[in-house]
Amino acid sequence: MKERNHLQDIQATHDVHVIKNGLVDIPMLQLLDAQGNLLSQELDLWDEQTALRIFKSMHYIRILDERMVSAQRQGRISFYLACTGEEASVIASTAALSNADMVMTQYREQGVLAYRGYRTEQFMNQLLSNALDPNKGRQMPIHYGDKALNFMTVSSPLGTQIPQAAGYAYGQKMAGEPALTICYFGEGAASEGDFHAGLNMA
Repeated sequence: MKERNHLQDIQATHDVHVIKNGLVDIPMLQLLDAQGNLLSQELDLWDEQTALRIFKSMHYIRILDERMVSAQRQGRISFYLACTGEEASVIASTAALSNADMVMTQYREQGVLAYRGYRTEQFMNQLLSNALDPNKGRQMPIHYGDKALNFMTVSSPLGTQIPQAAGYAYGQKMAGEPALTICYFGEGAASEGDFHAGLNMA
């Protein structure tokens, strides 16, 4: 029996544009062919500096994650969750934001901080829960937070950031702020009641 290639059934495009009408099938954005060649030479999503910054942030987070997972397994830090495989989605979505936009995450979005300029020593201070950590060691490792970078402190319970993000965004709207709030969460958080409450509010 011949195995079916499901990718052949997917509608793809290399044209980037805003879809303004209601419910339509949104094609998958495909930039490369099967051999890795650009499908369109005219495609220019980002300027070279932004693309390089995205790549450097992705590379940095992959290295940080590998080192910290190793440190956690050696008992040097008590807890760590990597964002391996999610770097592009997290960092590229951050690149689309302004620094005035609020970010609320779960535990695997340290790429947001890397892209916004969080330094290695800041990561280490938080992961080691030392006196230089703004939270003074009162948070578990990888529960980052940085007011200056508009990065809300990570909370341990799954899904709590979802209604918080909806409320924060509503506050921005009421205040007339020209900013938005982005919220990251995984499939576990989508099974929590906070997911449905947050979507209803949004």
